[in-house]
Amino acid sequence: MTHGPQRAALATLLLGAMGAAHAVPSRFRTNPLRAHRARELAHRSLGPSQSPDGWPTEAAPNGDGGTVIDGYDFWWIGSNSPTALSLTNSGVLAVMQEVDAPPQDGGCFDCWTSEYLDNGFWGQVGFSVCTQTGTDPFISTFYQVWDANPTPEVLLVDGESELTSPGIHTYAMSLQSGTTWGFSVDGALLGIYDMGSATSSAPGAIATVCEEGDGVIAPYSPPAISVPVAMCLSNGATWEGASASEVYNSADLSGVVGNLQNSALPNDAILIGGQSAYAISGTPLWMGAAPGFPPDAGPAGLNALTPPLVTLLSPAANTTVSGVVVLSATAASVDGAAAITQITFSVEDASSSDTSQWTANGPPVPEEEPPELLVAFDQ
Repeated sequence: MTHGPQRAALATLLLGAMGAAHAVPSRFRTNPLRAHRARELAHRSLGPSQSPDGWPTEAAPNGDGGTVIDGYDFWWIGSNSPTALSLTNSGVLAVMQEVDAPPQDGGCFDCWTSEYLDNGFWGQVGFSVCTQTGTDPFISTFYQVWDANPTPEVLLVDGESELTSPGIHTYAMSLQSGTTWGFSVDGALLGIYDMGSATSSAPGAIATVCEEGDGVIAPYSPPAISVPVAMCLSNGATWEGASASEVYNSADLSGVVGNLQNSALPNDAILIGGQSAYAISGTPLWMGAAPGFPPDAGPAGLNALTPPLVTLLSPAANTTVSGVVVLSATAASVDGAAAITQITFSVEDASSSDTSQWTANGPPVPEEEPPELLVAFDQ
């Protein structure tokens, strides 16, 4: 491809049965507010109904607890690490129930766990269910890395896999070596990225939540999501449950319950949505020690997901490119995992350029075979 200076490319991996390629929803690429909220929570200055400083008026609250950005509403409900407690760690995992229930009138329902690092980078990993009127739901396992320092925040990498399965799964992000973090589902790496920091220590830096947005017209009580482990943290050698957590709820609807609301739940376990009673943000969910375990197949058992791992080799992360640019990556699939049917490379933040001047060259694909490699450029 050719054109003037641009940001480094994003690599998106799509997996599924051999056949026609699926379009990649733009839901995450248009929502830097998610990363903005992560930054502000970590710095203890933004509640769920406050307007984020530095954002235009269209990013202001809409009056019902939601926030509008790019014409879409967004609501969050789940748990957040206490804003008065530092939980220094080098990894977080959550065991969550994947529920493939798209919003009735269109939009996206996503659940994920996340970590805000000390250098302002933010990562998340979980599952997503999106639909538009007249289309089948698009269900994916995903991870993302954001630079939350600028305003608006910058999406650095977006990885998605169509390899999904309803039921209990373990989603984790943890330090691999140096400042490189790995993002996994049921112990299988989905992606790796050098996030520039090895630790997270800010109060409020960890969140495990469900999100309604990207076309959702009004907040609704989400389906019941079981979260047997909400925040298990790594200290580099072992994993242990977070000692405390609080409600985060901007939907003002069916809420979140933990051990302090239902003693039948152990510490570090929560229920989101369903018939859960409403509680305001900041309500304690549990207080006390909780056991931990490493991010392996664990509760998923024989239903563990094993997505391939794709690693972007060129251009290097966070570089500026110009002229002819070669996009390259490695992709590896473990024995017995789904075949790789599509890899899409995208260029982010090209809106200021004349995208008609971009050209993409790739290997020809025989008409009788499904596409194996696609190159795309996002405006």
